Amino acid sequence: LGRRLGVLPHQPERWTPERWTDAYGSGQLEYYGMLDELARYSLIVGYVGFFFPPGPDRTAPRILDVGCGTGLLRARLDGVGVGDYVGVDLSPAAVEAAERRRLPGSRFVVGDVGALDAGGFDVVVLNEMLYYVEDVDEFLDRLGELLEPSGLLLVSMWRHPGDRSLWHTVDERFPLVDRVEARNRANELNPRGWLVSCHRRLPERPPEVR
Repeated sequence: LGRRLGVLPHQPERWTPERWTDAYGSGQLEYYGMLDELARYSLIVGYVGFFFPPGPDRTAPRILDVGCGTGLLRARLDGVGVGDYVGVDLSPAAVEAAERRRLPGSRFVVGDVGALDAGGFDVVVLNEMLYYVEDVDEFLDRLGELLEPSGLLLVSMWRHPGDRSLWHTVDERFPLVDRVEARNRANELNPRGWLVSCHRRLPERPPEVR
């Protein structure tokens, strides 16, 4: 009850890379691509399209997808302007499956975002992965380094005990632009649905003149 109310901190789910690889290899996670999971992907894609509408005079965003899995989100971004996409995941099996999609302008990397050296991004996506992070404060600090000034952080989390604490931590670091609740009553694994949000990184302040 304390975690559900946000009084107690979130306890991270602990999955090793081997467990992720086994889950992807066995088909345990194929439900991510089912119809009753579509809502959260659609909201993320919608945010990208809203803030970066395609056009001849517009620069397509550079996107980092942390915990990209098999590339489902990148596949659904087809039709939305994407300048460059980097997907990072701990599971070699997931990254191999993502690479087989042969998605244009996309690169998939096995590893941890903490060791990623890939320049700045206009959008960073955390699609159902933040509750696996051990040190959320350190992790969000790292994302702040990877985001361009005024860049967007897009987050999806299913409603579960501890999510209020996590949302509070994110909101403190990145000002909230918009948040939507999505729910699919046909989803037996997650009947309470998701919260999907858009945050903005604050622009860097110019140095004070003394």
